[in-house]
Amino acid sequence: MSKTLVSSGMIDSKATTGAARRRRWLFGLVVAAVAAIVADGAWQKPADPVEPLTLQGQDRVRALDSSALRVATFNIHAGVGRDGIRDLGRTAAALPNLDVVALQEVRDPFWGSHGPQVAAVADKLNMAWLFVPAEKRWWRNEYGNGLLTRAALTDCVRIPLPTPARHRFRAALLANFLHQGRTVHLLAVHIDKDLELNTHDLQLRTVADLFLSLREPAILLGDLNEFSTHPEIIRLLGTPGVHSALADIPRPTVKSDPIDWIFTRGFRTVRAEWRVTPSSDHPVACAELEFSERSASGSEPVARTASLSLHR
Repeated sequence: MSKTLVSSGMIDSKATTGAARRRRWLFGLVVAAVAAIVADGAWQKPADPVEPLTLQGQDRVRALDSSALRVATFNIHAGVGRDGIRDLGRTAAALPNLDVVALQEVRDPFWGSHGPQVAAVADKLNMAWLFVPAEKRWWRNEYGNGLLTRAALTDCVRIPLPTPARHRFRAALLANFLHQGRTVHLLAVHIDKDLELNTHDLQLRTVADLFLSLREPAILLGDLNEFSTHPEIIRLLGTPGVHSALADIPRPTVKSDPIDWIFTRGFRTVRAEWRVTPSSDHPVACAELEFSERSASGSEPVARTASLSLHR
C-alpha cells in the first residue's frame, strides 16, 4: 500500500513539474512574441512613397490678393521649445501673416494623438495643411514635413530622398500653386545631418539638382542642415538666377550660422526676416517675394553642374 502511494506521489510530482515547464515555455514564447511586435513597431521604416497626399482644409484657401508672396520655413522641433515645453500654440504664434509655410520635424504621435501636429497649427492660423510623412513607427505615419498654405495647390508629390545609411528617412515635397496667374513650383525639404555612407551630401545634392531642374518661378524652402560654406550651397549661390532671400539681413541670434534656407528663382526679395521664437531651437526664416522680370519670360530650367545620382 505504501509503495503505491509513493509511486502515485512521484507521478503527480512529475506531472506538476511538466506542467510548470510547459507554462514557463509558453510564457517565454508570449514574451518573445510581444517583444518582437514592440521592436517592429518602434523600428523606423520609410513611409509609403505612393500613398497619396491630400490637402486638408481646402475651404480655407483663396486667391492671394497681393502681388507679394509671403513664405517661410520653420523647423518646429515637434513643438518643443528651448525650455523643453511642448506647445503648438506657441508654434502657431510664430507664424502670423504668411501665405505658404514649410514645416520640418512634424510628428503624428501614436499616444494621445489628435492627428499630425501640422493640423493643430493650421487650425490656429486658419490655413489649409498637408502632412508629408517620411517615416513610419507603430505601423502608422509618424514623422515628416508639413505645409501650411492659403493658396490652393494644383498638385503635389512626395519624393523620398536617398537614405543609404537607413537609420532615418527623409522626403521632399514638390507642390505647384497659382499666384497672380502663374504657376509657382515649390520644393520643401528637410535634409538629414547623418554623414554615414554620404547620406547628407547625397540628399543635399539631390535636392539642389531637383530645384535647378524646375521651371521658373521656383522656391526652395527647408532645413538643409548645412552652412553657406558647403560645396552644394556654394554651387546653388553661384548659379545664375538663384538667390538666397535671406542673404542681406543680419543673422539670427538663435542658430547664428543658419542652416534654414529660402532659395528662389524668378523672384526678387522685397524683404526678409528671421523670427526668433521660444517655441523651437530654430528661428523662423521668412521672405516676402515678388516675381522678377526674368520669370515673366517663362525661363527654362538652368543647366545643372552635377548629375542626379543615387550612388556616389
